[in-house]
Amino acid sequence: MRAPKQSNSPERDDRPAGQTAAKLAPPRMATPARADRITVEELLKLAKDGRLRVPSFQRALRWDADDKWKLLDSMERGYPIGTLLLWKRAASNDGIGSPLPRGPAPPGQGDVYLVVDGQQRITTLWEALALEPEAGQPTIVFDMASETFVVRALKKIERGPVARMGDAASPPALPMHMALDAVTLSEWVPSALPREAKLRYYEVGKRLREYLVPIYVVEGDDIEILRHVFDRTNSTGKSLTRDEVFDALVGSRIGSNGERGLGLVHDQLRDLSFGSIDRSTILKAFEAIRVRRSGSSTREAWTRGLPRTTSWAPLTRCERP
Repeated sequence: MRAPKQSNSPERDDRPAGQTAAKLAPPRMATPARADRITVEELLKLAKDGRLRVPSFQRALRWDADDKWKLLDSMERGYPIGTLLLWKRAASNDGIGSPLPRGPAPPGQGDVYLVVDGQQRITTLWEALALEPEAGQPTIVFDMASETFVVRALKKIERGPVARMGDAASPPALPMHMALDAVTLSEWVPSALPREAKLRYYEVGKRLREYLVPIYVVEGDDIEILRHVFDRTNSTGKSLTRDEVFDALVGSRIGSNGERGLGLVHDQLRDLSFGSIDRSTILKAFEAIRVRRSGSSTREAWTRGLPRTTSWAPLTRCERP
């Protein structure tokens, strides 16, 4: 008996086009995501009650010390830190995720919120502001003398419910876990400090705990919807290229006749008969000059912004001899 002839053409789908598209399309949410804002104090209250959870599909934590202190620095300065995406579910359901590090068990009733996007930020806030660090454990402090956030272990005079001045009589650094509660902070601040110094401690604490974080809240029990949301949140969009970062941070200060940044430098070099030099080569030259002047890495050189004493004008005036 002869075997049936095999065909290399793709298998034909005789279903109506509408049915095929409906099967392949992502599920639709019955209730659209709700936009809201929440203070850091309210957000961490959810965590302390065991209502802020980490779903199983979240990736491992990757932030380093620089990422962490820069988050708090941005908040204290009033900068935006991005939007959080939370999944609201009943606490009695299965699959309510894991607690935050050293976090409590979930409540037996009410709602919990699984962190779909923002795990690194929430975990940083939780560990810095809500957990007392163990002896020798690095934590975030606000150094009053330099007005900077630093990641390090606490000194002996900084531990305990009341800070001590130390031998140098300089204000002690503020451990972030003392800043979340206003009463705790007021009890911790050394009484011997002048009023202006005390007010600075209180201001830092107030700006952090009252910082408003934008959030989206998704409701429902369909895990497939959440997987689609998580995937699109973490995979869509395009990162800025290095020359786009340059033009955004520096290019706006280099302009003539409507042209700006690397495009202007490129055109001026071409007019001087240097030919058409690739933008990436021009950028490397700027980076080398900038790094040499600042003594830092390329990334730090640009993200710090230009100091007021630095002028790029001489580098862009391509004048003939």
